[in-house]
Amino acid sequence: MVSTVSMTDFSPPLEIFPTTDTIEARRRLSTDALNSFRAIDKKGLRGFLEGGVFSLSTPLACAEHCIADPLCLSFDFETVSFDCYISHSDRYAHPEAYLDFPTGVYYEWQGVVDAPEIEPSGGLFNTQIVVRLLTAKLGAEIHYHVISSTKLVTTNLTATGLFGTGQNFSVAASGDIITLPKYSCKIYAIAAKEGMNDSTLVVSNEYQIFPSKYVYLVPNFNGEYHGRVARIELDLKGKKRPRPARFLEFSDYETPNGIGPYDGQVNVIDMSTLDLVFKGFYGGFTAFSKATFVNETYLVPAADDPKYSTTEWRVALKAQYTPSTTHSGFGSPAELERDVEYLYLVPFYNGTIYASKVLRVLALTFASTTPIVETLDVGSLDKSLKGFGSSFSDDLTAALRSQVPDFADTDLRGFNGGVVSGKYGFFVPYFNGATFSGKVCRINLDKFDEVQTLDLTQLDSKLRGFADGILSRVEETLEANLFDEFQIRLGTTDPYDYHY
Repeated sequence: MVSTVSMTDFSPPLEIFPTTDTIEARRRLSTDALNSFRAIDKKGLRGFLEGGVFSLSTPLACAEHCIADPLCLSFDFETVSFDCYISHSDRYAHPEAYLDFPTGVYYEWQGVVDAPEIEPSGGLFNTQIVVRLLTAKLGAEIHYHVISSTKLVTTNLTATGLFGTGQNFSVAASGDIITLPKYSCKIYAIAAKEGMNDSTLVVSNEYQIFPSKYVYLVPNFNGEYHGRVARIELDLKGKKRPRPARFLEFSDYETPNGIGPYDGQVNVIDMSTLDLVFKGFYGGFTAFSKATFVNETYLVPAADDPKYSTTEWRVALKAQYTPSTTHSGFGSPAELERDVEYLYLVPFYNGTIYASKVLRVLALTFASTTPIVETLDVGSLDKSLKGFGSSFSDDLTAALRSQVPDFADTDLRGFNGGVVSGKYGFFVPYFNGATFSGKVCRINLDKFDEVQTLDLTQLDSKLRGFADGILSRVEETLEANLFDEFQIRLGTTDPYDYHY
């Protein structure tokens, strides 16, 4: 029989423990402390006295002992001796110890389980990540679903639809770490404990997970301070040819030592051609901002009869807009704003002064003949705002390369920063102990033994001495999936294709 036992059922009354601000809000002390517990008459849990025994107590005082103990899950009260037994377990964890006691009353927590927490709760990531699931309720487990962002619209995202009777879901203990998939998703979770009501449904922010298509190298010093910003395309498949390739390629094997870039793989903007002080940067980032686009209509020959024309639309960046030769007007609206990515370069020392001019480049114009570059002189606000710097250093020892040719390259050392896209780590070249380096190193992080090199100096001998690497934050269609493993068909000399 289940019954609630009040203070007036027992005597003598004893002093109640005072309230303390350090006890978590979920387990705060109050005169209604017993309302947090369910009482079961003539039952008890023996053999688990981790929280201690308190003599000549009352149910209310015992309840407050349990609330004050962050590990307490239940307590017993002896109606004859007035003894209180605090336990760090309960009848669900140890049903064999849950016994009949004619003069006892068993108390267990009731109400709603503490809602789970997810760390981190969303964000943008360029590689696969893990998250931690937590709940403050001792002994509770976490039920969770990981839902692809593409399926959110078609999924019943209520607690009943996800965790109701007959639903399939994953289970974790508090503190467990789970690995998220290689695509954008959300986590839906509740905390559950037998004998208590499930927690409220917790929904994470979106985890935007995708490999970046580009990395930007921040110019610093190559024997002299320079301003050559390099953008490298990361997802090239390489050339099809009749030989058994084993690895996703990073460089053109037909260049010297097989480590030069493909045509169009690397784009460069020399900032010093805009202003001689734009040199020696030391860090940076990408972020999104608004830009205005033009919604133009123009005429093209009809597919079925070139004598006639049909109308087409295009959206062009207003700052670089040139009307089509067959311009026919503008759509509705004629102009619109969209979020676009900007690359920001952090000023440091340009060889003459500690610099204060922050540069930003509109990323979608980087490879154009007239890239859009803007400046902000923070030194005009405060003359002490100059000479910023941010990076980390690393050193990669020589290793056999997974390229053709595959000899070790002793120049692969002295890096200054790195980034991860998909399952590949990219190391930013700086100074290798002898010369300022331009050799970008790529490592397969799954295997930690596929080392490949891209030598930027084969494009321009001054593309050396970079201070950091910055990934594009735009999700784009990739030519090669940087999360998947590159494989080939065996036993053929036919020109190969890529299969994942």
